[in-house]
Amino acid sequence: MDQPTLQELTEHGQKMEHKGSDLQKFIRDQQAHYRELRAAEREREKEAREYELKKQTLEMDRIKMQEEQGKAELEIKDDIDSYLRRFERYAEAQKWKPDTWAVNLSALLRGRALDVYALLPQEQALNYDALKTSL
Repeated sequence: MDQPTLQELTEHGQKMEHKGSDLQKFIRDQQAHYRELRAAEREREKEAREYELKKQTLEMDRIKMQEEQGKAELEIKDDIDSYLRRFERYAEAQKWKPDTWAVNLSALLRGRALDVYALLPQEQALNYDALKTSL
């Protein structure tokens, strides 16, 4: 909103039949009113900028969390792969029969891996290759 010029305020005040000190008071009051309007508009703009900044910050935080979650999931996958390779080497070194590997591995599972094992049908739970794929 553009503030009227001094000339425009004077003409408007005169149309309202203000004269002398009444006209000066009218002009001062109008100028103060327009200053308040400009200040309010600046405050709204500031709040809008702060809101946008907060929105962008939250979006960046969300993206970072997704990236970290993805990295954690990759680490879990890497960990289980490494664990299974180590288990297979140990089983071979101990000369276990491959048909006993699934049962032996099940005794060592913890956390989410144990949950996966518990949800498998018995045929798959006793089949090392099926268990390994599920994990």
